[in-house]
Amino acid sequence: MPTAKNLTYLRARNQGAVLETLLRAENISKQDLAHRLNLTPMSISYIAGDLLEKGILQENRAERIKKETPGRRGIALKVTPSRLLAIGVSVSRRNLCVSLVDLCGNTLQSKSHRHGEKVTAESLTEMISDDTSEILSTVEHENVLGIGVSASGLV
Repeated sequence: MPTAKNLTYLRARNQGAVLETLLRAENISKQDLAHRLNLTPMSISYIAGDLLEKGILQENRAERIKKETPGRRGIALKVTPSRLLAIGVSVSRRNLCVSLVDLCGNTLQSKSHRHGEKVTAESLTEMISDDTSEILSTVEHENVLGIGVSASGLV
């Protein structure tokens, strides 16, 4: 039996689809987005307007989209990569790395440590917390989408 989704979920899903599409194919117009995502032009205008207002998207008026059909040429949209950030924590047997990355995956800051085999869960947790706090102190918290942790091998 299919489950219904509420409007908040649908909005977030559509925003994510717009961002993903623009990250993969930069400088496309609202009309092209509507066509690619099978959404109405009004829905795309609403989503793009919200993302433009938040500074997540920007218009690239210098890059007008050429059209095959008559009418006004579309204004290209592109993602502002530094507006949305994430923190990645990588833990391995002897190393710890905490990095701040932008939406395009570019590393903006990074802190690395070598730790001995005798590291405890408490000391490792403290190192992760300290490094994460130090990096977070340099950015606006509302720009950070989340923190991901990876642990490879025997840790």
